[in-house]
Amino acid sequence: LDGAKASGGATVCLPAQPGGRLGVGARLVVDRFDLDPYLKRGPAAQPGPAASAPAAPAAAGPVDPGIDLDLDLRVGQFAVAGKQARDVVLVAALQGGTLTLRQAGVGDYAGASLKLAGSIRDLGPQALVDLTLEAGGRDLGQVLSQGGVAAPAQAQQPFGIGGKVSGSAARLALDLSARLGDGQAKVTGTVEPPRGLTGVALAIDASHPSTGRLLQQFSPGYRPRGGD
Repeated sequence: LDGAKASGGATVCLPAQPGGRLGVGARLVVDRFDLDPYLKRGPAAQPGPAASAPAAPAAAGPVDPGIDLDLDLRVGQFAVAGKQARDVVLVAALQGGTLTLRQAGVGDYAGASLKLAGSIRDLGPQALVDLTLEAGGRDLGQVLSQGGVAAPAQAQQPFGIGGKVSGSAARLALDLSARLGDGQAKVTGTVEPPRGLTGVALAIDASHPSTGRLLQQFSPGYRPRGGD
């Protein structure tokens, strides 16, 4: 496919009785894949009739495709929007509206890596997540720059973040540990996005081994009189 080398296989399990669920298992390994050409091939938007007043949206429930999936997808080099990622992995199962992530992650993106595992129940706007994450790299500033974010000089240091995220879009519980350079922080509590800032209830415990070096990151000319 477009010069890429791929291997894999698929199995299909038919329902044992009428009304049962179809089961599909698939494994695909691709050495490289560039998504950009496919995004550019999308059909041009056609003018439609004049829009009328929108109807009130129906309450969205869980998304269930009606089949059970067991996927093992691996891409050696993945490109999208001109950005490159290596060793992209998705090993997951979808059963009855619950997505279980056995292994999901990126081995290298701008010198950083990401690993996710856990579950997402009742897929849809009211989904419940229970995820563990681990991310880190040699230079946070480089990662931010790749994403189009102007990174301050203080971000150009090794970084890491790990821990657990659980709950729903209405209320997420966080239990995370983070580090940037020599500094470390523990973040616990809850975030309720619909409430904005009033929905943030977090406890942050931060530390740094050297107050002098920390201040120098924000004021390079600072020199403590008594050392660190």
